[in-house]
Amino acid sequence: MRKIYFLLFTICLFQFCRAQHVGLYGNEWVDYTPGHQYWKIKVKTDGFYHLPYTTLNNNIANLSSINPNDLVLYHNGQKVYIDVHTTAGVFDTASY
Repeated sequence: MRKIYFLLFTICLFQFCRAQHVGLYGNEWVDYTPGHQYWKIKVKTDGFYHLPYTTLNNNIANLSSINPNDLVLYHNGQKVYIDVHTTAGVFDTASY
């Protein structure tokens, strides 16, 4: 009889613990609204990085249609400061 009670208790405890899982995966900051685009930039070491216009233009379609003021940099779901240099608020060959 003890084994049956223990088994029932174990099943109830398992169900309770499983119901407590909130389902967070670490990507809750992603905005899935149509029109939002994200690019992943992999770096090997910490530091400051300079992405020249040619690199951006080769990897981002329609770069000229993007407003530089709308660019945001995230690291582990937190916004990080980004410094975008443009001429008159549009991307050109002098931008980075």
